[in-house]
Amino acid sequence: MPVERRLALVAAVAGLYAVPYAGYLLYPLLLVATSIHELAHAVVAVLTGGTVATMTVRADGSGLTTHVGGAAGPIALAGPLGPAVVGALLVAVAARPARVRGVLVAVAAAVLLGALAWTGASASVTGVAIVTPAGLAVVTWRWPATQGEVAGAGGAALGLAWLAGREALFTATATSDTSQLAAAYGGHPTHWAITIGAASSAALLLAVVASPRARRPQPRRR
Repeated sequence: MPVERRLALVAAVAGLYAVPYAGYLLYPLLLVATSIHELAHAVVAVLTGGTVATMTVRADGSGLTTHVGGAAGPIALAGPLGPAVVGALLVAVAARPARVRGVLVAVAAAVLLGALAWTGASASVTGVAIVTPAGLAVVTWRWPATQGEVAGAGGAALGLAWLAGREALFTATATSDTSQLAAAYGGHPTHWAITIGAASSAALLLAVVASPRARRPQPRRR
């Protein structure tokens, strides 16, 4: 898929997220992004010596992970950047159908394992967050020619999910990720919100530009 077409997909997704309520056309992927966000919090909490109590993903696209201990700064940063990293990875492997399916299946499996390990999310919300990437993997298996569109649109929806939650991102509360980052590293929560948005967008755009095109099969010479 040409770079111009990938950029058009990213622009279309950004437009949907920027218009109030239009982003809910991507609702299933929004729940996947929130699941990745909360899962990233939980995994980093465990890796830094903390204990996770619950990991909740709500039907309105919001979420909450509660933990005891661990490194507050890395935990707070991991959540917002988690969907951006996965989205960029999905776009980066867009030219290879098997790898696109691998990323999608890995996301579905991670959400499932997170739901089993840390209770809190409703079965229906968790089900959507699992079935969506698994279903897209099936689509790319059944119709390999769609892998570019699936990787481009899916990656953009994950990488730009912060736009759908921009109000929460820029609203500093005692428990918000940006407030936790400001407490851990200094600065103002708004500055951290801008940094997260910029870093997420930059990672996605870098993946779009750097992702190789799918190779066309060459005819055999006799």
